[in-house]
Amino acid sequence: MADETLFTDILTRLRPGFKVGGEVKEVHTQLKNKLKRNPTLQELRNAGDFSYKGVKNNLGNLKLSEGRVLESTKIATKAATTAAEKKRTALDNLLKPEVEKRYKYPKQSVEAEKNKVLTNPELAKKYKLSPYQVERTVARIKKEGKSEYKQKPGSELNKEKIARRRTAQKKYSVPALEQKYRGNKKVHLGHAGDLYNVPVTAASLKYTPSKINLLIEKKIDPAIKAIIVSQNRLAKNKPKGYKKMIENYNIKGLKYASFAKGYKVFPPLDPNTLKRGPGIVDYSKAVDTLGLTKNKPLKKLTKQDKALIELNRKNVLESQKKVTPKEVNKILKFIKKATKAGPSGYGAMASGSSTRQAGLREINPLRYAVVPKYKQGGFTSYFNGGIVAVKGVN
Repeated sequence: MADETLFTDILTRLRPGFKVGGEVKEVHTQLKNKLKRNPTLQELRNAGDFSYKGVKNNLGNLKLSEGRVLESTKIATKAATTAAEKKRTALDNLLKPEVEKRYKYPKQSVEAEKNKVLTNPELAKKYKLSPYQVERTVARIKKEGKSEYKQKPGSELNKEKIARRRTAQKKYSVPALEQKYRGNKKVHLGHAGDLYNVPVTAASLKYTPSKINLLIEKKIDPAIKAIIVSQNRLAKNKPKGYKKMIENYNIKGLKYASFAKGYKVFPPLDPNTLKRGPGIVDYSKAVDTLGLTKNKPLKKLTKQDKALIELNRKNVLESQKKVTPKEVNKILKFIKKATKAGPSGYGAMASGSSTRQAGLREINPLRYAVVPKYKQGGFTSYFNGGIVAVKGVN
């Protein structure tokens, strides 16, 4: 037994790469002192004539270098790192003022529009950057200035919103009449048109179930407002091809209004006269349900007009109170799905036209190359301010 053990021990010692343990550590120390760095695995094996496992199994806490790095490589790496840092700093300085504006003005506000608060896609287009560059840079700016970039408190934003609304009401409506026609918790008095840009009429004031009205404010109103603002800008500046762009915006606006199932109206802009028509009106929900005031602005209503409105106004309010929760939920579901798809239509996911990703002002007016022609008897072309022709109603 003793002879077998001795024989096995001798064979083990004669095996190539037996120099292990303390010798590995000793050679490692010598190489480290000589090279002024940790040796690589191959350098350690060559210097001590060790096997791969001999080194790995006896390395302990000693560290190995991943490999030799040429001085030229070090210089190139340092230069590349410096260039990348310089580029990042330049992008940060370029986009930081744009990001700061997002926190200075409330989202989708008149102030934000006036001060040209841009979305990420708009920034990419303006500065000729890739969407990825903009997203990364904006995220980095927000992260580095986390304590600095904070939205205004909800109470402050709400005060600003109320102030903007009151200003718009004084300009385009009659606050006293709206107060008189107001609804209740279950049924709101909704602005079917755009309160901030278009005069309010008795036909564009509609009694709307509260849940539907709140969702319209969130999903449809911003898009229609953005379209009207874009059209007004085109009408003012008259760039090349502005008529075609106005026509295409009309189609988009009418489409967005249709998502609200009669609770919203888009007033189309005639590209030739640059005047707005009333759009497609569902009078069954309107304050002036009989259309007796002929779409007069509230500011121009006479005492007689107001008396005519009162003939049936309360009946409309009562009818909207009777809209069942099942019907409300059905409309809510449709609005959510349709607005997710964008103005290209219900069920079709329109990349680039959805308000969900690209920002509300990035609605591409050239998506529709041809304006559809409507048959006579349907409605008298939105350019003439026509409405749906209902049998039995002149």
